[in-house]
Amino acid sequence: MCLTNGAMSPAIGIAAFSAGSGVPFSTKTWRWKRFLAFCLPVAALVGVWVVRNLVVMRSFIPASSLVGIQMYWALSVPYEALGTDEQNRILGDPGEDTEFQRLAGLPEAQSDKAFQAAAMRILKERPLAFVRDCAGRFFGVWRIVPRDRAYTHKASLVRLLALLSDGWILPLAVLGFWFFRSNSWVRWMAVFILTVTVTYSVSHAPIRYRVPVMPLVLVLAAGGARRIKDWLGRA
Repeated sequence: MCLTNGAMSPAIGIAAFSAGSGVPFSTKTWRWKRFLAFCLPVAALVGVWVVRNLVVMRSFIPASSLVGIQMYWALSVPYEALGTDEQNRILGDPGEDTEFQRLAGLPEAQSDKAFQAAAMRILKERPLAFVRDCAGRFFGVWRIVPRDRAYTHKASLVRLLALLSDGWILPLAVLGFWFFRSNSWVRWMAVFILTVTVTYSVSHAPIRYRVPVMPLVLVLAAGGARRIKDWLGRA
């Protein structure tokens, strides 16, 4: 899913450059074999999705056909209202945004292009609001406690579980990055995480979207835990 998600493309591009350039490896010359060893499997997996789009929709769509609708969501629904009854009031059927229902009723490929065009029109009309919302999504995707939503379980239980997991993992990851920031691998992981976060902040960013980069966050958190352990051992 990560490889066929358009929002991951910039981060995958950085990883491909890293593989070929030798960063954060110790080499300083371009390594075509290593570059191709990374890119060919990725291209093959993404290619399956591209072929699917060609066969099903008779259209070349290099990533997801949901890019347009997610951009439209981000520009039409306040971030704090995503996943709530307020979103249903705006975009539901019936809802106050009749344009959304009209575009959603189009064939998949045509709908994606129409939503992208509508999103660009809204962006041109409200550029400052878009920048403000991007900032909110950038930090919102790393919230420790999720917002109130119509969860299957009690919201209090969801918040408690979040505190028991991300409540200590995310702070430890920040500490791990700070203490080991001179390490080229740590800097590379931070760039990868930052790139994914920035990309998601442009469109649609529920906190579950950080899952693809959580393995890197866990590595940084392990570094932070190690430093704290060293402190306690000297105390």
